[in-house]
Amino acid sequence: MENKYHDNNPSKNLLAKLRTGFLEKERYITTVISIPRPSHDLFPLIEYENKKGILLIKRKIEPAKGMIWCLGGKHERGYFIRDSLTELIKNECNLNIYDLFCLSGEPQDIFWEEDSFGHGKGTHDSCTPYFARTEGKLKLDKLHSTPLIITQEYFSKIKDDLHWYIRENTEKALNLAFR
Repeated sequence: MENKYHDNNPSKNLLAKLRTGFLEKERYITTVISIPRPSHDLFPLIEYENKKGILLIKRKIEPAKGMIWCLGGKHERGYFIRDSLTELIKNECNLNIYDLFCLSGEPQDIFWEEDSFGHGKGTHDSCTPYFARTEGKLKLDKLHSTPLIITQEYFSKIKDDLHWYIRENTEKALNLAFR
């Protein structure tokens, strides 16, 4: 009997078959309205401008527009989590990541009133936060600005102003980075 389940070691052919590429806007909006978006976020340790800490940024688009946030986003279908997150981070900020570590035992739900497309129905993200070490030269893409290097000292000053998800996972990442 042929094994129809490839969850332990899928073939490259199966993974390629699962990859969808970009959906047309209307179809993607319907998906975002209908189901939670599985996403993975990164709280990376970085050395930048003579500071060592956790990299956070300001987002230029909804949801979280103008907020101090982390890098990351939706998990690409047909990619292992590590590969999807590695590619996403490379595209968003030009960094390579290693020593990837999950910060939560399960995805964390974030419900947004705002959405990226103006459909007015909000967004539900099911986010899994990760910590990693980085190498490379930081260069943010056009969707992100204002790199912030969060040290223990700086975190204690701003933590009460951060979204709960960012506050909780930045604290976990700082404890991993500087223990």
